[in-house]
Amino acid sequence: MEDASARRDALGLSGRRLKYYMTGDALYHQVLARWTASATTYSFLLFPVATAAIAALLAGEVVTASFAMGGGLVLAGVWFGAISR
Repeated sequence: MEDASARRDALGLSGRRLKYYMTGDALYHQVLARWTASATTYSFLLFPVATAAIAALLAGEVVTASFAMGGGLVLAGVWFGAISR
């Protein structure tokens, strides 16, 4: 039984992680159903930037200068495309 539990945890499918994933996924699908196609596209563009910021804060990941500049370009693109209209 320990083997199955270890494999499940190695795959990131422990109960707690799975619950958070499913909750987040369900909420995201609710947003997709209500937002326009363009707003949804802009939200997809923000995922890597948000993930890098969270990883830097919580896991101590190093954000390189090129990634920070790329993130800035993404944020500027989202601002020009979605917010400044």
